[in-house]
Amino acid sequence: MSGLFADDGIRPELDLSSRIEALKSALVFGDAAQAVGLQGSSEHGWNCPTCLSGLSLKERRDHKGARCSVCGTGFDALKVVMTVERLGFPAAVTFLEDLASSEAETPDLFGGDHDECD
Repeated sequence: MSGLFADDGIRPELDLSSRIEALKSALVFGDAAQAVGLQGSSEHGWNCPTCLSGLSLKERRDHKGARCSVCGTGFDALKVVMTVERLGFPAAVTFLEDLASSEAETPDLFGGDHDECD
């Protein structure tokens, strides 16, 4: 993760704004939704943590946020973590940094660029 973690795995001292910007580029909404245990998927929708409607939380095309088609509540990765885990803002940032760090350490099981599937 460029910008988030030093080579030795220790978080460098960045201002909060820089930490949030690094998280926005490193994670998509589905990463956070899965980490907090929301039921659903990026393709079919997620259960809304606000109104509890099933599969009503639909992701944006860029996968950086989602909005519930029933109650209208919008979420990004930080807000879904704060809502489901009942964390304050700084704790949610740390939660997502830990998530991004663990994803950066996960090996690519597909062996390279798998965006260009035939």
